[in-house]
Amino acid sequence: MAGRAITAAAAALGGTLCHESAAMTLPLIPAIAWLRTRRPSDTIRAAIPAAAAGIAWGVGYAIARGHGVTLPPSTGKPYPIALVPGLISRAPARR
Repeated sequence: MAGRAITAAAAALGGTLCHESAAMTLPLIPAIAWLRTRRPSDTIRAAIPAAAAGIAWGVGYAIARGHGVTLPPSTGKPYPIALVPGLISRAPARR
């Protein structure tokens, strides 16, 4: 991060837009700033862009949910691992 809280927040937002589990990185930005300097002012300066990225993601997520975007429902069954060898045997050989 090296003092680049805005760049780190933008990267975290990009990661979150790709896969929402990347939202775990947003609280790490001010935490890293605190660990680097131990100054509250630097921590707050890092927390503001991280919070803005989190809010932007949350608003976008709410809009998407409002338009009916959802994840596919769970089947309730575990992944059929026994089918993997058959899938691999049908995959085209790479040269």
